[in-house]
Amino acid sequence: MDIIVDSLRQAFMPKRDYDKLREEEKSWTRLQWPLLTATISLLSLTVIVSVTVSLAIVFPANGSNRPFARPASDYYLMVVLVPSSIIFLSSVTYLFAGITVAYSAPARHGCLKVVENNCCASKRGGGQCLSILNLIFAAIFGLLALFLSSSLLLLGSSCSLPLFWCYEIAS
Repeated sequence: MDIIVDSLRQAFMPKRDYDKLREEEKSWTRLQWPLLTATISLLSLTVIVSVTVSLAIVFPANGSNRPFARPASDYYLMVVLVPSSIIFLSSVTYLFAGITVAYSAPARHGCLKVVENNCCASKRGGGQCLSILNLIFAAIFGLLALFLSSSLLLLGSSCSLPLFWCYEIAS
């Protein structure tokens, strides 16, 4: 409760008084870690729940229980989930390899073979190249989410709408 009172007090404090505060007295620095942790936890929980629901639709406990959802489930699995998973896993691999190489510098690391290519062989360094490549992966993943998930709605089966929203939330 004290941190909320401090935050409100500091929000309406004149700038010169706020600048005089030490860094550990500023409430924003004390709130950053809990807010970041809560946000990441909420996003992770949302993705896990939506992926669990979509996989429960695609792979039900009783396989004969989905006669009308079978075409949509098969379409979702082969056309939507598999390509998105490939793009996502390659992006995560590239990201973690880049982070590993960056934090092991100046020593060479085995992950350097993953991120070393003609595109990233510039004099500016690999950090900017890795961020550009991850932005490209994000754009591809976003386009996949836009076009492939909207094609699920065109199937018109009873499970198309839940699969659409599960995929949109997860992506």
